Amino acid sequence: MTASLPHDGAVAKKLNPDWWWWTPEIEFDAGVIERLDTLNWYQRQCKGPKPKPVKRPSDKQPVMRFSSTRGFDTPDEFDAWRSARLRP
Repeated sequence: MTASLPHDGAVAKKLNPDWWWWTPEIEFDAGVIERLDTLNWYQRQCKGPKPKPVKRPSDKQPVMRFSSTRGFDTPDEFDAWRSARLRP
């Protein structure tokens, strides 16, 4: 359902705060820049360093943190705490 919402809407900004502004047009432009850089590198007979790809916001992996105010460092610690709390 959220896929049909606008990329610059409030839901997208909330779900993807780091890269909601990266539109399909910007992705296209980044691809064109990468291809032109590679073409220029080939025309120079591959001399010099190989061009690097354009950095995208999605390249950064989200950090999963299990620590909370209770101090869970791993999912297993959380599972143990939860199972102890659910016991009658």
